[in-house]
Amino acid sequence: MAHIQLIYGDEPQLIEEEKRKFLSAYPDLPVTVLDDEAGPQKISEKLCEDSLFGDQKVFCLVNLPIIRKSGKNSDAWVPLYELIMEYNGDNPILLIYHDMIDKRIKQNKEILDTIPNHQCKRLEGADLVMWIRQYCTSNGFKMTPDAQEYVAHLIDLWQDVPVSFMRTEFDRYFLQITGDKKSLPKNS
Repeated sequence: MAHIQLIYGDEPQLIEEEKRKFLSAYPDLPVTVLDDEAGPQKISEKLCEDSLFGDQKVFCLVNLPIIRKSGKNSDAWVPLYELIMEYNGDNPILLIYHDMIDKRIKQNKEILDTIPNHQCKRLEGADLVMWIRQYCTSNGFKMTPDAQEYVAHLIDLWQDVPVSFMRTEFDRYFLQITGDKKSLPKNS
């Protein structure tokens, strides 16, 4: 089977990070993004077409209804589902689904069992603090225990804070910090 990966969940920032990781494995290949508006027929044709010059590309397929929801399903997407499940082409495929997947539905369970996947669920509490700590470290900063406690308290107060908001706020904070990048200052 060709390299296919599914990234799904309700945390757009984490999905974007996983997407960048996948695409970084193919830096020289062009990326073709297709979504449900392209329709199952066109997507199938794109996946099956052979280039006369042997040019590979990465397909990024976004929010396709091959992931089923209870009560909202169209049989028009079944042939594309079958094509992806049996795909053995040379082009890598990244499936992105911006929602959680109902694992009780047989077709969804088959997809999750067959295709390597990564769930990006909304981070909360300690998981969100851990992500913030890792993000700070990746930007050359170290959070002091006081700063970690302060951030944990803020998250408890704000509740339901998306990672994308936290990333934006920390990026703004990093721009304001000058000089040594050893640690974030203690809170007063």
